Amino acid sequence: MGLNDEENIDISLSDVLLGKYGFYTSNSEEFDKRVDEIEDSLNKAEYVFDDPQEWVEIDDFMAAMRKEHSWL
Repeated sequence: MGLNDEENIDISLSDVLLGKYGFYTSNSEEFDKRVDEIEDSLNKAEYVFDDPQEWVEIDDFMAAMRKEHSWL
């Protein structure tokens, strides 16, 4: 089933159950947990940005991507 199938046309965002996708949920404890995880990821990204050991060369990255996704 692709994005252009007729079945997908009638779906609206109001039909998606809260908490089913993304980090939104009506459970306040679960929401706080998800936000904390996102903030932790952002904080780690700031740390990794300054650590040259965490970076990879673009050629190595592209070779790994082509190996994993041959259509690239």
